[in-house]
Amino acid sequence: MAMNELEYADDLPRKSIPAGIPFWSESYAFWVYPDDHRFDLYIHYQRQVADPGIWKAMLVLLLDNGEALVTKSFGRQADDAGPGPAGLNVRCLEPGRRWALRFDAAAQRVLQADLWKSELRDGIVEPLFVEFELDAIAPVWSLDSQNLQKQEAMMSSHDEQAYRSKGVLRFGGRELTFTGAGYRDHSYGPRNYKRMGESQIVLGVFPSRRAFWFITGRTPEGVYAHCEGALAVDGKIYPLKVEDPPFHLDLLKGKESMDYVLNSELGKIRICVRYTGRGIPFSLTSPAEEVIGAVGGFDAVKLAYWEMQILSTWDGEVGVGSAQGTICR
Repeated sequence: MAMNELEYADDLPRKSIPAGIPFWSESYAFWVYPDDHRFDLYIHYQRQVADPGIWKAMLVLLLDNGEALVTKSFGRQADDAGPGPAGLNVRCLEPGRRWALRFDAAAQRVLQADLWKSELRDGIVEPLFVEFELDAIAPVWSLDSQNLQKQEAMMSSHDEQAYRSKGVLRFGGRELTFTGAGYRDHSYGPRNYKRMGESQIVLGVFPSRRAFWFITGRTPEGVYAHCEGALAVDGKIYPLKVEDPPFHLDLLKGKESMDYVLNSELGKIRICVRYTGRGIPFSLTSPAEEVIGAVGGFDAVKLAYWEMQILSTWDGEVGVGSAQGTICR
């Protein structure tokens, strides 16, 4: 279901936390990419299940030299206009259209390759400044809540939106001013990683202001819970279905590229996706905790997801985006 108009309250964190719903939480994710693909900025917010008044905020900046700057913090909501604790909170400037973040603190520099071998350990930090604005290129759209409820880890409400982005980064004596693409995800409802099965989220945003996004998910028993998404073309949303979707874990294992066939009222579209080599995993523990890096190494971790930057080709046009997947062993 596409949402062409968004009430102010729907775009913001829930003002009241429902009682009597086990594992209830709320989550936001923001992605920012420059037009020249120099980095992948991923920011994730999630309410703690044990006390939903506490937000976790995690910022991951994947660089083009194999390094990453990462930071994580916790705290009560800093501003009614958006999620996150003081210092790493994001603000909604215009519901359904514009968001902004300003982070001026510190982060830990690590090798992306090391996080596939072990979880993040405490280490030396350095100054990091991040500022960006997002301006929507299409309306918000929502996933089918009935399908989402079949897999509790995905929550019962899931809203998506594609953007153009602009901003500046300062770290390590460098300043990077950029324009580019962006994306946002907002979800709330029960989140229980014990009910997590194999799933993937794949998204791409293009210079022509087109975008695609889809999610496929299975229950722990291997049954498809959902397989749906949307296209954004000329400022309009078109629901899509993915035809026999491959699992992009093969890109991490060295496969050069893979194709996804997307069906909508616009017809059949073939998207070719390739991995840029920038990505890190996150270990998951029940009911809904995340650890940066792979506890015990990626081959041994029991439950994990990953963030990886991808380039997608759609009718000859190259867009940038992300692929996230989960494994459950």
